[in-house]
Order: sequence, then structure tokens, then C-alpha cells
Amino acid sequence: ARKAKCPAGGGGARRRAAAAAAQPAPSVVAEAICAAAASGQDDKVLATWYAQEATPGSLLTQKALRTLARALARAAPEQAVGELSAYLVRHVQASGGRWALCAALEGVCHGAGRPDLGSQLAEETESISKDDSKACEVLLAGFAAKGDAKSVEDLLSRMPVSARQR
Repeated sequence: ARKAKCPAGGGGARRRAAAAAAQPAPSVVAEAICAAAASGQDDKVLATWYAQEATPGSLLTQKALRTLARALARAAPEQAVGELSAYLVRHVQASGGRWALCAALEGVCHGAGRPDLGSQLAEETESISKDDSKACEVLLAGFAAKGDAKSVEDLLSRMPVSARQR
């Protein structure tokens, strides 16, 4: 008798493949940001972004957006939330929104270690992230990594019940 095979990752592989397909093709800006990040200097990433952000069709890949978010949170934290939320609102339709918000949150929370800015970004983009359990998970992990139990409890109390049951 043959055993039934479980789908790869219980559907996770299909979700990852769908998310990857929803990402834009690497733009000149995305490639330039990733190249600047290779130098390890956040100021080069930001200079690249500011010099090219007005380029039409400058959609960022997940990696480039995560890199930009990390650089903004580390080198220009006072501008990070405004810059990232403006980008996300401008490109939410074209970029698919959910993966873009999660990439930005991962860069801010994990890459830069600033879950406080991640929380502000999630609040600023509430229309994008409403009931987004993945965004909540990224924020929870960021606050937990910092040992901020109060923020973890607060976020858990505000999460949709369906997200807490996963």
C-alpha cells in the first residue's frame, strides 16, 4: 500500500512560490540598492535610493526593500517610517502589498533591530496590513528578540484571534 504524501511544506511551498511570482522583476533601482548594500555602508544605500527613487517603475524586490528598510532604520530612523510608508502606499497595488510590508518590517525589526519603528510603520500602513498575521509575526519576533515583553503582550492583545490561533 502506498502512503499518501503531504504537500511540500503543507502548502507553504505553494505560498512562497506565489509570493515570489508576485514580486516585480528587479529594477535598476533595486539592483543598485543591493549593490550598494554589498559595501556594507548604509549611507551608500540611502544615497542610491535618494538619487534614483523618482525613477519611473522603481519597484523594489523583496531583498532590495528589506535592505532599504534596514538602512533607513539604522542611518535615518527619523525618516524611516515616512519614507517606507510612502513607498508602500505608492506601490501597494503593483507590488502586492503583503510581501512588501513584511519585507520592510523584516528590514526594520530584524535587520536594524528597531521593532519600535516597525510598529510605527505597521500603524502608518494600517490600510495595507489589516488582519495581516505575517506582519504581526514579524513584529512579535522583533519585540521578542529585544526582550520587550510588554510590547509582545500588547501586540498579542491587538492581533486578530485567527492570527493568534496559528
